[in-house]
Amino acid sequence: MSALVKSLRKAAMEHQAALHEYPPAPLNQLRSLASDLFLSVADHTPAEEDELAKYQAMLAAWLDDSSASARKLPLEVWRRVPEMLWMPHRGQPAIASSRLRQGLVWAASLSVPRVPWTLRLARAYILSAGAPADSRKWLGEIIREWCRVEDHARLTPWRHRDDRFQLWSPRDFPIIFSRLLLDDTAISVLGLFANAGMASASALSGDLSKEGFVQWLELRRAAARGYDEGHLSRVREWAGLLVGETAAWPRALTASVVNGLLEPWSAFNPTEPSFQREILSLLKKWFGPDFIKREGVSESSRDILMRWQVLDVIEAYFDQVGKYAQRLQRSTGQSLMHNHWKYRRPFWLAFYRTGRVSHARALIGDGMMTALGEKALREKFGAAMAKLASNDKNHCGLLLEINGMTIIDLSHNGRAYFFLPSNHLSPRRNKANFERSALNAAADETMVHSSPDTYTWQRNFTEYIRRHTGVSVPASSYHVAP
Repeated sequence: MSALVKSLRKAAMEHQAALHEYPPAPLNQLRSLASDLFLSVADHTPAEEDELAKYQAMLAAWLDDSSASARKLPLEVWRRVPEMLWMPHRGQPAIASSRLRQGLVWAASLSVPRVPWTLRLARAYILSAGAPADSRKWLGEIIREWCRVEDHARLTPWRHRDDRFQLWSPRDFPIIFSRLLLDDTAISVLGLFANAGMASASALSGDLSKEGFVQWLELRRAAARGYDEGHLSRVREWAGLLVGETAAWPRALTASVVNGLLEPWSAFNPTEPSFQREILSLLKKWFGPDFIKREGVSESSRDILMRWQVLDVIEAYFDQVGKYAQRLQRSTGQSLMHNHWKYRRPFWLAFYRTGRVSHARALIGDGMMTALGEKALREKFGAAMAKLASNDKNHCGLLLEINGMTIIDLSHNGRAYFFLPSNHLSPRRNKANFERSALNAAADETMVHSSPDTYTWQRNFTEYIRRHTGVSVPASSYHVAP
């Protein structure tokens, strides 16, 4: 055996022994090390404004030159393209260009691994604002594929988020996010967005957040079963994340919010009038007093608002007549009305909550008109006020329409008058003046307010209304606490 062969054999044996004692890292480990080394230099921060403007000009020039290949654009510019995907170019975002999409995939293929590209594209995706759906769909599919192919720890959180939220599917994410929020009443909107990797202000005001917000409103609107304070609190929180302190709502969202807060009440009204006022106060704060006139607001929402305005008339009526009753008691010693009044308000509010009271007016007698002043009363009631002529000048009346039946409930020791829908003598609800004598002659039924403390008249009224309109309320809904 020659000396050369012996030398080679010895070297081979020494190398084999070294490999046995110090085995090399697995291939995946080497790839991971290479990724970490690459990421340490390639994962750069966003470009400065001036620098980005330079890159945008270069990208725009390349897009304008349809004959230019992807290689014509420097690789450094391609690395910045994820920051410029939503840059407007000829009336549409740059990503809408098929050449840019192809070039982006080509440029990313030159890098091993594509982890930095995936991270930058993920950031661009969650920050999109006003982006076309097809562009976001394409981008989401690319990110999902690269997350699947690139086995790197820095992509693991994004893979988990996609598994839980379907983050890279712009159509599915809003639905899943809203349902998760619905199922977990303990978590805040911001907390769930943080779990989805979208806690930055830009992401919270972006497309995914807006679409999730609309979907959240849609869940209640479609169910038409109302909602509680918890739902409204989340609407408030989400609105703050979307528009911030300025409350500068995007026009496209306005109708969704108005319809989303009103239409769930198509079948009935909130149990507590204060909650209804809270909803309206919020809508007026965000969109002004004429929010119902905004473009896209549905007829259903308009009808609900008109119905809700009935509450203002009912509440104002009981407040003002109650004030007059107290004044009358102090000046004359009459306590009849004051004692009866506490039963009237909860009774008619119980019917209001059914959502079947479509109109209300306040009929004011001469005594109250003189005592409180016509001008002040008109400021309270507006067009909902009418005058009532009665032998007893203290009488006032509350006119309600329930499923086509007109009811005029007089105050003090007056009666209640019921007019069926078929009664052609039923008083027109928009009249300026009412006369009690005419009510006596035209009513289908009159009832007195007997034994209010034992709920006698309440049961009689309820049964008559139920029999002729189909609208009923349980006795517990109008019982007065002792």
